[in-house]
Amino acid sequence: MNRQTATVGDGLELQDISIEAMLPLLTNDGGYTPPPRKVRKGDFVYLPNDINNKVYVVKSGRVKVGTYSGRGKEMVKGILRNGEIFGELRLIHKHQNNEFAQAIDNVEVYVIPLVRMRELMRRNLDFSFKIMEIIADRLNETQRRLELQLFKDTKSRVIQFMLDLAEDRGVRVGYETAVREFFTHQEIANITGTSRQTVTSILNELRADNLIYCNHKRLLIRDKERLEELMG
Repeated sequence: MNRQTATVGDGLELQDISIEAMLPLLTNDGGYTPPPRKVRKGDFVYLPNDINNKVYVVKSGRVKVGTYSGRGKEMVKGILRNGEIFGELRLIHKHQNNEFAQAIDNVEVYVIPLVRMRELMRRNLDFSFKIMEIIADRLNETQRRLELQLFKDTKSRVIQFMLDLAEDRGVRVGYETAVREFFTHQEIANITGTSRQTVTSILNELRADNLIYCNHKRLLIRDKERLEELMG
């Protein structure tokens, strides 16, 4: 999921490091920023079908956003970090949705009333367009993942997940690409639509071929070109 910026007034951005400077514009008309809501690791920010009139911005930690299948299987749509907005689909429809948001770490999130967000979108067309871009990009990403699950095997999906992660959050280290804050095998399984055991087997195979190195804290892609060749 590529991080998008959203301009708010005079050069402020949703993804700006100084997110606190943007929040007074979203929460009220004054210079007061309400304190972030603290959510403990494993607790939910919201659950499916909650009646909720708020949008959220991550201040610190990581938040997992996803849905549950009819059989109760968790399907992760994204892992969000500092400065990223979630719950944004409430801006375009009033119905309850089947999305959940859960804290992966101890997190802090800013809570923005929908009425305030919509008001600012009406007043600032640039801001409104950028929010719509974020929504469109996320819908496109969901569609792309669905196509991967329909037309690609499990190994290709896991490899594509790592390539996307490297593109989005990776740092070049010589000929290799490093990604901090890697995912657990279960999280990767939930994102790619497979099982934890299958993810473990694929990662072990790629590690044995010296294409990657990974643990629960980081990922190192040693040979990106060979991984891309495996995608076919």
